[in-house]
Amino acid sequence: MVKLNQKNIFGYTHYAKEIYQQFLFVSGARPVPERLRPFLNVPSNWVAPPEAELSHFHALFSDTDVFVVEVSSIREVVFKSILLQINRVQELLASDPAVLANWWKPMLRTGVNDVSAYPLDKVTPVDAEVVNSLVIREQTTDQLESDIRRIMTFLDKPIVFVSHFDTDYDRTSIPQRRMIIDTLGRVCRRRGVHVFDPTSEVLDAGLDVAITDLGHYKPSFEPRIAECMEQCIQKVLMPKEPVAMRA
Repeated sequence: MVKLNQKNIFGYTHYAKEIYQQFLFVSGARPVPERLRPFLNVPSNWVAPPEAELSHFHALFSDTDVFVVEVSSIREVVFKSILLQINRVQELLASDPAVLANWWKPMLRTGVNDVSAYPLDKVTPVDAEVVNSLVIREQTTDQLESDIRRIMTFLDKPIVFVSHFDTDYDRTSIPQRRMIIDTLGRVCRRRGVHVFDPTSEVLDAGLDVAITDLGHYKPSFEPRIAECMEQCIQKVLMPKEPVAMRA
């Protein structure tokens, strides 16, 4: 049986640098700015550990047998030195259809933050501060490789990396997702680390059965993905057979 061991983990992450940042937050090694908690999806009752050392992360998860790490995006959302949670940024700053169309979507597409397209006079000082300094950029393959290796080195335990499913509505590949899957596969093969790519499960079942949109599974399909994940985890934890000695 697989038992979830969340400990002090909050919210969820999308891109590799954001994953490592959560190691820092969860361990207390980096303080979470109070005014940015909503943009990081930090619950109001979440409390950082008092130790404030990165090594505390390993103490928190000393009884964890395997880490499951999902990398689903190469798009980084940066405010000064803090990596923000992309869905929360959209919910908090671009829920208005006009803002979504005139500011948020063009920035996702081009990487250009056209602050003049945002109604700064209608938002809080914190929201205005974030809008003025927000940067959105896409990782290169080399940057993603470096972040994956850093995650592996830091966790220093068995890992299952998980990608997003790589299919558009017409069943064609999505370049950014393909880059993640290929990079994970290449880096993880070198180190004997497992990767679970759910694409074939989604395509075999059919998009109308498996997904609600390009970001989410249908609730009725989630047990199938959970079953695949559990099988992958069990393989990772399976005792290694001893190598026979040569005569």
